[in-house]
Amino acid sequence: MRAVRAVLAAFCAAALAGCSSFPMSSAPEPFDVSNRDNGIVQFAADGPSDGADPVSLVKDFLRACAAGTNDDYATARLFLTDASASNWKPEEEVLVHESDTENTPTIAPRDGDDDSDSAVTVTVSFTAIASVDSVGILTHSPHTTIDHEYALVREKGQWRIESPADVVVMSRSAFTASYQLANLYFPAATQDALVADPRWLPSRRLAGHLLDGLAKGPRPSLSAAVVNAIAAGGPMPSRGVETTERTAKVDLSGPEPASEQAAGLLVWEIRETLTQVPDVSSVEVTISGQPLSTGTPPTGPSYSLDTLVGLSEMGMVYVSGATVSAVPISEAPSLTASRPTASPVSASLVAWNDGDTTRIARVGADVVTAAGSLELGPSIDRFGWVWTGGSDENGPLAVANEALAPSAVAIESDPDGEVRGVRLSADGARALVVRGQSSLWTATVERDAAGAPVRLSHFDEVPTGGVGLVDASWAGAGTIMYVTDADGPEGEQQLVTLPLGGLPTSTPLSARATAMSAGGSPAAVALAAQ
Repeated sequence: MRAVRAVLAAFCAAALAGCSSFPMSSAPEPFDVSNRDNGIVQFAADGPSDGADPVSLVKDFLRACAAGTNDDYATARLFLTDASASNWKPEEEVLVHESDTENTPTIAPRDGDDDSDSAVTVTVSFTAIASVDSVGILTHSPHTTIDHEYALVREKGQWRIESPADVVVMSRSAFTASYQLANLYFPAATQDALVADPRWLPSRRLAGHLLDGLAKGPRPSLSAAVVNAIAAGGPMPSRGVETTERTAKVDLSGPEPASEQAAGLLVWEIRETLTQVPDVSSVEVTISGQPLSTGTPPTGPSYSLDTLVGLSEMGMVYVSGATVSAVPISEAPSLTASRPTASPVSASLVAWNDGDTTRIARVGADVVTAAGSLELGPSIDRFGWVWTGGSDENGPLAVANEALAPSAVAIESDPDGEVRGVRLSADGARALVVRGQSSLWTATVERDAAGAPVRLSHFDEVPTGGVGLVDASWAGAGTIMYVTDADGPEGEQQLVTLPLGGLPTSTPLSARATAMSAGGSPAAVALAAQ
């Protein structure tokens, strides 16, 4: 659950899909959105043309690479020398550039190579926005100019590419048509929730790629926050995924899980991961062809993310759609109260800023005061821990709850800038950390056996363009949303939507926002305007 401090009339809830701009002065109105066809777009490319010159050959090679996942790069290999075709590993890395005209790769022979009859080098220059490694993990690289070279030689009278790097280059549109952003799901370290590990995987044979990803395990940055039920020395996939009548059948080999609980976690992570595939609605897991005994499978927490809390003349209120109701806490917030928030699993637990302190309240209990506050307000995780500002001597972050005084949360690395705010993901495994005026980071939350936070680690910077950052929020469990200031006096603020592990999109705002909050999905957002 998320919240912003605002007079209720200043809230503007708007469906994001299909909008090019957000008016902030009018009341919310429903509208229809046309869903695009969910069918997979498949590119096809021809092999090299007879007598193609070096520049044309490289252009056609790039087109073949864009279609490579549809034929396992068989066509793209035709552009290589015979020796290179068998050694090239295009799955190692994908470099993604924007699709607009100014970022389209430019190709030209290097100076001095134009007159060569037997060898030439062609350079492809482009502005990369991201790279994706061999296991599907995306790394943002905005505004990175890359000069990628291809060495060409004559073979059997035709130009061919020799010893290319193990990388393919494609536009954003080609990449998103051939690859799909999907989650590997791993049990949290507390084994009571699933945590998403987003990957870009080829859309073709997606179920098999997902199962292979589970077997390889979570990304290193999540290793302290999750466990893998497909553990080393335990049962492993013996073959690919067979899908019959929308049921994915997975057969494992090796020893059975040590307990029904372990078996339940194993089936849980496989089932939730594979049912993302459009033609899979159920999963059957066997070991050496025999059914797996799991007992009652886990279900995970029940999240409550679509009810916001706000402050008005009524005091603290719940806001759900057009319905506004008072939060029945024992003590009304003071006139200086700001930045209220609520638990993602129980609307009865709320917190807010009050000067340089944080106030914590549960319906039916006394209000508790915790020392310290953050500029952008507190955040509550699913374990009931309230994240707030720490003391100068113990660090910038602390957690408290209704019974315990604030305790410091260690920070593995210390990016520049004062901590202005922290936002916890619904599953409690990640934190959004706002530092300084323009810096936004994701970090892994490390906890003890009881679920108490002890450290933030593995900081990964979110691309904000270096402009001022107004506010940030999670939308559901897997999307980051944030508002950036105008880039220059004539510019507009931007509302940026960034799927976890994905590529950002932005929408201009027609009035100045001062705070924001998102609910259970990116389909709706609340903005507070001046």
